[in-house]
Amino acid sequence: PRPVSIAAALQRAIETGVPLYNAGRADRCGDVYETAITSILLLAPDQLSEPQQSRLIRALQTARKDDSASARAWTLRRAIDATMLTMDAAD
Repeated sequence: PRPVSIAAALQRAIETGVPLYNAGRADRCGDVYETAITSILLLAPDQLSEPQQSRLIRALQTARKDDSASARAWTLRRAIDATMLTMDAAD
């Protein structure tokens, strides 16, 4: 089977996280985003540029200090969105 692309994995995290957030479960949404980011950094760092890696690592560090589940989810989501914007369309 063909490996899942980074962009597809991030898109799937958004598709899973958004309904959780909208249902009042910002904590679970943040968990989904954090798991996706951490997994990508651990399993496929070679598929990310140095700036993309740095952005995701910074987001994880910042999210751990955020004072609410909502802020944590949004910190991670903004990093996911920014990373996806800088990926090849072919990915």
